[in-house]
Amino acid sequence: MPKIKSMSYCRQWVQNRTDIRRGYQTRHSKTIKGTGTVPSSETAKETNTTDYLNNDEADDISEENPNSNENSGDLVYASGQSYYCDDNSEEAVVQVPTHHSLPSFAYKLREWAIHGNIELTQVSKLLRILVYDGKHVELPLDARTLLHTPRSINVRPMDNGHYVHLGIKDYINTLFKSFATEISNLKLPYLQLSFNMDGTPISTSGGANFWPILGSISNIFTGQPDVFMVGIFSGLQKPESYNNYLLEFVEELKDLMKNGFLWDGIVHSIQIKAIICDAPAMAFVKAIKSHGGYYSCSKCYIKGEPVVLSSGKKTKIVFPDIQSEKRTDETFRARKIMPSGEDDTGHHMNKECSVLEQLPIDMIKTFPVDKMHLVDEGIVKKIINIWLGKPGPQKLQASKVTKINQHLEQCYSYVPSDFQRKSRSFKHAHFFKASECRVLLLYTGPIVLKNVLSKQTYEHFMTLSLAIRILTSPFYYVKYNEYAHSLLVHFVKKFIKLYGKQNATYNVHGLLHLAEDAKNLGPLDENSCYLYEAFIKIIKKKLHSFNCPLQQCSNRMSELKQLQPNSSECRNKIKKLGIVHQGIKELIHPLDGNKFMTASFFNFTIQTNRKSDNCVMLSSKRVIQVVCFKKEIDDIHIEGHVFVSSNVLSNINRELYKSFYYLIGNFEDEISKFSLTRDSIICKMCCLPANDENTFFVVPVNHTLMYS
Repeated sequence: MPKIKSMSYCRQWVQNRTDIRRGYQTRHSKTIKGTGTVPSSETAKETNTTDYLNNDEADDISEENPNSNENSGDLVYASGQSYYCDDNSEEAVVQVPTHHSLPSFAYKLREWAIHGNIELTQVSKLLRILVYDGKHVELPLDARTLLHTPRSINVRPMDNGHYVHLGIKDYINTLFKSFATEISNLKLPYLQLSFNMDGTPISTSGGANFWPILGSISNIFTGQPDVFMVGIFSGLQKPESYNNYLLEFVEELKDLMKNGFLWDGIVHSIQIKAIICDAPAMAFVKAIKSHGGYYSCSKCYIKGEPVVLSSGKKTKIVFPDIQSEKRTDETFRARKIMPSGEDDTGHHMNKECSVLEQLPIDMIKTFPVDKMHLVDEGIVKKIINIWLGKPGPQKLQASKVTKINQHLEQCYSYVPSDFQRKSRSFKHAHFFKASECRVLLLYTGPIVLKNVLSKQTYEHFMTLSLAIRILTSPFYYVKYNEYAHSLLVHFVKKFIKLYGKQNATYNVHGLLHLAEDAKNLGPLDENSCYLYEAFIKIIKKKLHSFNCPLQQCSNRMSELKQLQPNSSECRNKIKKLGIVHQGIKELIHPLDGNKFMTASFFNFTIQTNRKSDNCVMLSSKRVIQVVCFKKEIDDIHIEGHVFVSSNVLSNINRELYKSFYYLIGNFEDEISKFSLTRDSIICKMCCLPANDENTFFVVPVNHTLMYS
């Protein structure tokens, strides 16, 4: 029988099948109180056989049709509950069970399907198998019913593509439904929001792009992914009009900032902490010149200089100057005359202002320089390319590159599991991701490059490493802010001498503004694109095909939003206490008796059986390689080998490196015992082999530092 695509036929087919099944269950089922009708085993077998006779038609109906505003007619539970209903049907729609009223098996099935990115047709096939087996008649027969897929999607044409707005208020409402008690206990003066806009290709084989507007609540941590989607644009190019793209987002945000968010009779104020973008995206949404322009710096009035490349055919803009007048919110909005006497039209793209200027925000301080793209993917990768690239004064000899590669490969298994990517050898430098460059800058680089680079080049690299360590540390970024800025100024000056004026590009100049951004907004990693880039990766994985990607994305985000977690952990509680409980959230993997080999903390885990995850620092500043955790009646002890420092990383600034625990040494053979009541754990340590297996380099894992 040929497949018929008519929606009216599909609705009629589903209705007929539903009526037949309901009548069949009434005659041949036994009723169990509270569970609806359950077919007997014989009935289940017969139902299985008859259903698969029409398998082709059933698959047709299970296919998602993202273009349609009515994805289907009646989609029903096997027990007779209706979810979707034809608009003309006289039958009342029964309210869809929430995850609290759904059977636990059904909720687990939803989690599996959503987090596993399983296609709807496959989920529907599984549901029919489970239902007709007779043991799970409470389940729906269609994946869209189980996953609470929206019935309609508000897709609207926009310029050269289409746009869907999901909203900010909707997400906050969902958050309060799950965590109202925890949030009210925090007594927050306001909810602090951060946003991100960026473009990403949907696939490598096509020209279609996504331009999502993403958000996060900066002062609440729920234990689930922090990012939510506000809206998303899809087209073959970026949106033609930045104002059309941002308009709905800005209008909703203006209303929230003016009137607040009402929940349970209490109005919660809304503030914007930061709008975080890479340089091209920031230029687009602010309507300013991008990073290749003469006046492209978003923080100061520096004028770039053209430099002719070695080929002699092209020029690029560089920024060798250190000092320049800073921009302010007032001068930005007023298009102030520049120090040179020129109008500031060199910075602004055209006379039409960005709608973001309608928001009550500082147009300079609210837009930080993104550390991920500027430092990790920018400066660090640029330096590596110079070391490995064309012949020049800083190009490394092949023997030195081999030595670095061998040491990096040796360190690979020692890099903590906290990092998504570990440093590969320089053979793969062309494919390095931002997170790999971050690990190289802060952890593996200081020991791997020692005694390989020239003394001058190594100290220059360490200047950047130390400055970024300070500005990404939650306990050092304020105390040592001015010192970090002086290190970055020194780095930029020295960079021009070592690597040439032609390499002093937008990213190099941007280093001069990092310390001020950290002072205004907090540690650099809290205001970088890492969180949002990870979420974009999740979005792209949820696309099952490249047909109607915008509709698919909207549906998947709606399904994901309804998977509300069962527990929460709020970062603010940790911040208010200042010190996390010196004990441990959870001890698992018992060895024998009261000994355990794994301890779970708020934001890291110690595993004694892994050399990459078994090193900690105590409040007494002792570094311990943990052998086991021992649970006593009223205390927890750790047993392990104490680290004995024999040297620091460099004799230049020796005391400074020592104060930040850049230590070289080895571990004692005997095992020592420490009480966590008297000597609590303050951070996890990264322990890497130095020159041989008996000598190690230890340095704190920055994000695990609980207090200094």
